[in-house]
Amino acid sequence: MAEEFLSDPVPSSDVSEAHREPIRHVLYGSKVAIARTISILHVKGYAETLEWSKPLPTQTPGEYMSILRRMILLQ
Repeated sequence: MAEEFLSDPVPSSDVSEAHREPIRHVLYGSKVAIARTISILHVKGYAETLEWSKPLPTQTPGEYMSILRRMILLQ
């Protein structure tokens, strides 16, 4: 996982040295395409599969979305 993206909170002793900001990744597509993309990102070490939301239907028939929320470290 890239160091810029933190899934765990920064320890309180490091708060003065680091500024964190939330970021969201959103995937749109079929359930199969979303699952495949999440799997690829997991294999590359970016995010655990359980960090993503359950695919939710959108207003477009056959389309779903899944969201990953991360904290990005800004220095």
